[in-house]
Order: sequence, then C-alpha cells, then structure tokens
Amino acid sequence: MRYYVYTLIDPRDLKPFYVGKGNANRRFQHMKKLPSSDLEKNGEKARIIRDLKDAGLKPQSIINGWYDEERDALNAEQDLIEKIG
Repeated sequence: MRYYVYTLIDPRDLKPFYVGKGNANRRFQHMKKLPSSDLEKNGEKARIIRDLKDAGLKPQSIINGWYDEERDALNAEQDLIEKIG
C-alpha cells in the first residue's frame, strides 16, 4: 500500500486536530520547525503543534487506513474530515 490517511492527536486531551493523506514519513513532518508563513497558512494546526513543542510534547499520529490509489486515500481523508468535523 502506497498511501495512508492519518490523524494527529493532541496528547493533552486526546482529541484529533488534523487529518491528512500521506506516504513515506509525511505524518512526522509536522513537527519540523514551522516558518511564520506556515503558521499563517495552517492556523490552528500550526498553533497546536507550536504549543505542543513549547510544552516538550509531540502529537500522536494514528494511521487510519492504507490505500494503493491516491484517489482512494483522498476520498477516505475527506470522509474522515467530515466525520470528525
């Protein structure tokens, strides 16, 4: 399986704050230093990640499903976003 859909979870309250589609190690890239332009672009997600980093924490990353086709992963991502809100 080439693609996956993942959820980032805030370890402080165990609530999901981001759903994404990726491959390889994409789900771990969010913890890299966020430039100010990324903070503006990604708003709430970037703020939560920055707050976690400041507290010495990392988001939990859960893979929700694996997919051979990118279109299937995108559809599953959209479905999960609609489900979680």
